Amino acid sequence: PLTLVPAGRGGRLGAQLLDLFFTLLIGMVLIFAAFYAFQGLRASSAIIIVLTFFLLRLPYYIVTEIIWNGQPPAKRILGLRTVSVNGKGLTIYQIVVRNLLREIEFFSPVTYLLAGASDPGILTLIAALWTVVVIIVPLWNRWNQRIGDILADTAVINTPKPALLPDVAIAKPSGALSANRRSSENPLGRWR
Repeated sequence: PLTLVPAGRGGRLGAQLLDLFFTLLIGMVLIFAAFYAFQGLRASSAIIIVLTFFLLRLPYYIVTEIIWNGQPPAKRILGLRTVSVNGKGLTIYQIVVRNLLREIEFFSPVTYLLAGASDPGILTLIAALWTVVVIIVPLWNRWNQRIGDILADTAVINTPKPALLPDVAIAKPSGALSANRRSSENPLGRWR
């Protein structure tokens, strides 16, 4: 039997931060290359930065989960994996749903809060409350699922370590015969 252990909150947070670091690194390289290639982009730099990270982040999570079967680079490094809760294989639909919802759950409100921090209006309050709700949901869930995982019917687990039994071809049986006694065995396996 295969026992699946839900990933801890710290492991999931670590994987998210590591994936965020990877996307920020790739995004910064792309942005600097674009600014270097097109000198006139500096006037609308904030829009370009937000758009670049959105257009990079979404495919990054979806494509890496599809290619590596639920293990983007950070989850792979930390020994985590996204699985389908129903026990079947992870589908592309589940991967797309959970990652699109990550944008709605976390990245869009946080981007709004960071961009509109000087405007303390009702939208800022709603975005802040939504972010708090999103952070609280995994705390009351047995599998530490975020909203995207609940709606996509997925969970993040610790990758099971393969437990192989000893190879019977090389293992010595408990009552091993001596070499002399084995040589007296006939081809049919009976003793003389």
